[in-house]
Amino acid sequence: MSENASPTDPTAIADPKRGVLVVTNDDDDPGIAAARSFAAELAARAEVPLILYDRSEETWADTEHPDGPLGPDDQRLEGRTHLRQQMNELGRLGADVRGWVATLPSITAVETALGETEADVVVIPEAMDRKLLERAISGDSLGNALREQLEHGPHPDVTVVEVAPDGTATCC
Repeated sequence: MSENASPTDPTAIADPKRGVLVVTNDDDDPGIAAARSFAAELAARAEVPLILYDRSEETWADTEHPDGPLGPDDQRLEGRTHLRQQMNELGRLGADVRGWVATLPSITAVETALGETEADVVVIPEAMDRKLLERAISGDSLGNALREQLEHGPHPDVTVVEVAPDGTATCC
């Protein structure tokens, strides 16, 4: 596979066998939307589930909320209209979509979702900023930081893809 993929050919960079997880939030940023679209097309072409990993409600506090995977009609998504809208939009593109509500404010918490969903590709928007504690993780981007963590954890064979606002993807 090549190092970069154009917005029109997501399979040139990743070949998911079990699922695609895309990191998202409640921001309307076009760069984050580009990553979701890339992930949806990748999942639809590979005929694997797409999991939207929503970072909008991450907190260190004891806030009870569901994690996932949750279907678009799951009642536990009540009050998370942005996530439900994203799931419905990507479902119309042909992806089998599920949601995941992140609980801890660190990209390393994505490992829990990977363990539950068995996704083998993670798509991260280049436009998404690193949070305070994530700046301590090595790597010059959020995607590279996650790649570094996964290499030392239980998911070393997961492919991490970072998507630029123009839809161009790079493997981390």
